[in-house]
Formats: sequence, structure tokens, C-alpha cells
Amino acid sequence: MRTLIYALVVLTAAVLVALYAREDPGYVVLNFRGWTLESSFVVFAVGLLLTFAAFYGLVRLWQGGWHLPRWLRDRRRLRRQHEAHEELAQGLVDLIEGRWASAEQHLVRRLPDSDVPMLHYLAAARAAQEQGARDRRDRYLELARAADPEAEVAVGLARAALQRGRREMEEAARTLRELLLDHPGHRQALGMLMDLYREMKAWDRLLDLMPELRRHKVVPLERLDELEREAYRGLMEQAAEREDAEALRAVWRRMPKALRRREELAFEYARLLYGLDPEAADEIVGLTREVLARQWSERLVYLYGLVRARDAASQLAQAEKWLRRYGENAVLLLTLGRLCVQHQLWGKARSYLEASLALEPRAETYRELGALMERLGEEGEAAACYRKALSLVGQETLPALPPRAEEPVEQPRGEVTVIPAGLPVAREAAGAGG
Repeated sequence: MRTLIYALVVLTAAVLVALYAREDPGYVVLNFRGWTLESSFVVFAVGLLLTFAAFYGLVRLWQGGWHLPRWLRDRRRLRRQHEAHEELAQGLVDLIEGRWASAEQHLVRRLPDSDVPMLHYLAAARAAQEQGARDRRDRYLELARAADPEAEVAVGLARAALQRGRREMEEAARTLRELLLDHPGHRQALGMLMDLYREMKAWDRLLDLMPELRRHKVVPLERLDELEREAYRGLMEQAAEREDAEALRAVWRRMPKALRRREELAFEYARLLYGLDPEAADEIVGLTREVLARQWSERLVYLYGLVRARDAASQLAQAEKWLRRYGENAVLLLTLGRLCVQHQLWGKARSYLEASLALEPRAETYRELGALMERLGEEGEAAACYRKALSLVGQETLPALPPRAEEPVEQPRGEVTVIPAGLPVAREAAGAGG
């Protein structure tokens, strides 16, 4: 389009000049050392323009010849870059399709000619890792860092991801920590380190990282709160696996007050402490009372009926207060029945157990009632309860907690001491008290 416009301009100018020259062509005389040149003005102007055009063409031709070697070099460089891009594309395709050896070959074949060598090295590192060549992987990563020093963060994140992929968890954590020393607050590095600590179950280190995660808003606040609860739960489970009751208590004391008020964490602590320390009955009873003063928890009420506090009368009285406050509940009535058996209040125990069965038949409750009937000498009733318990076996919905460190003393035959780990979620109760 531009050429057409230029042509129209030149043609218009030529027509105007021709029309003007037709009326008065003008006259030009040049005299130089005895030489005289006579011409019309139009012919002289056209000749001058042609001479200028010829001179300009010669200058351009000379410049082209002067720059020809560099132009040829640039052309060869661009061709090699194009071929390197093709090798990169093919290497990435092989990498995606799992042809690791072929991918590595394509990625390094024309690497010196590429204008993005870092991408070649990073992809080649992945291909080498998938072939189990850790040394080659690390060498490619170092070359990637040297190829583009400004991409230190990208190379570090890639290194950590590859190390994690090979289950080199401590090495990956060290890589990310070193990266964060040079680039504090980098959200991607913090997020990767958070996920890594969670996968490693390094709960202490995850809790130490929490302030940074909150400050830089790496994940939504709700997710961070959930991670914090998971970390404390994990620390309690690790203490229980080591059978260290004092370590479990230390974790509970370390926990923020707002978390200790949460029903699920209070139950987890009480559940694990019940399995570790047979002398912790009073502590579990006190914790249960604190929680139920704020909200209902079937799981803690269930556990409450299995422990024997020093002040057993107060323990039973408190459970009866809950019955008046929260109303009839199958688990609460089962707990009341067990506490009455401990006090040898046979009539009340029977009433509570039968009321619990009326609300929700459970094999466990039938076994408790059967043991009570057997104690009272009603063998027929006891046998009927045991048969009903057997018919409900397999339908229990309460997972068992860890067994006690020591067996409870004087436990009636047929009494069950399984602790539920997952009763229905606690519901909020209006007001305080109990």
C-alpha cells in the first residue's frame, strides 16, 4: 500500500513538471575550463535526479557489501536458534510422554545455540532425574543457574520440586530455606515449604513457619487455621506413639488458648491421654466439664463414663446435671448407667441403660446391660441382652480409641472399654454452666 502511494505521488509530480515545462522549458548553461554545457532546465533537473539516484545506489551497494559477513552470521545464528527451538519443543513433548532418554538427548543436542538455555537445562534435569541420574540432574541445575543468574528463584524452586519428587525431603527443605534466606517472604517458596513440612509430618517446623505464612498471606486464613490445628493434632499423636504422656501434656500446654477451647482438639487430647496415663482420670473429667460448659460433645461424654475420678460422687452428679441441661441422649444415658454401676446403684443403672437402648440400640449398651443383669443374678435377661448385642455386632458406628496403659480394676464381666474416636460433631449449646 505504501509503495502504491509513493508511485502515485511520483507520477503526479512528473505530470505537473511536464505540463509546466511544456510552456517554458527553461535554459541552463554550464561553463567549466572551456567546456560549455547547454540544456533545458527540465532535462538538467532530470539528469541531476538520475545522477543522485545512481550515487545513492552505489553507496547502498557498498554498505551492503561491507555488512554482508555480519548479515550472513546473523542468518546462520537465527537458523541455529530455530533448530534449537525445534529440539526444545521435541524434548518437551518426549518429557510429557515419558520418553526420558529421548527427551534428554533432544534438550541438550542444540543447547549452545539456544537463546533460552535455562529452559533446556531445567527440562533436562527432570529427564535425568526420571532416569535415576541424580548427578546429571544436579549438574543441569547448576548449569541452569549459571546460564541465567537472575532466574535464581526459578531454578531453586525447580530444584526443590525435583528433590521432593525423589523423596529427598530434607534436601528439598534445605533448598527452600536457603532460597528464603536470599529472598525472604517469597510466597511460592513459603507455600512449597509449608506443603513439604506437612508431608514430612514435621509439625514443629510447620508451627515455626506459621508467622511467615500469615504475614505474607500464602494461603487463605481459614486454611492456615486448619493447618495449625492439624499440626497440634499431629504433635499429640507423635507423643502418643512414643508413649510419652508428659510430652503430650507439654503439647497441650503449648497450644494457644483459643485452640484448647475447641472440642475436637480437647477430645483428641483426652482420648490420647486416656490411653497413656491411667492416673489421668481427674484431668480428663475436668477437661470434659470445661468443654461441656460451652458446648455439647458426645465423644467426651462417652469418655467421661469410662474414667474413674477420685470424687466419683461428683462425677455422677455432674453427668446428671448434663442430663437436665441437654436432655436425653443415648450416649449420655449410657455414661450415666456406667457411673451408676461404679456406685452399685443397680436400679438407676438399669433404668439409664434401658432408656439409652430405647433411644438408640447399641451392641455396647446391650453388653453393659447384660453384665448388669448377670451381676443381679437374672441369667435369662443377661443372655437375651448378649444375644441382642451379638446381633448388632458390625453395626457399631463408633471407632475405638487406643487401649488404656493399664487395665481398669474390678471391671464387671462384659463391660466394654472401647473409646469412640469419631462420634457426631459437637453442637453449640446456648449459655454456660453445668
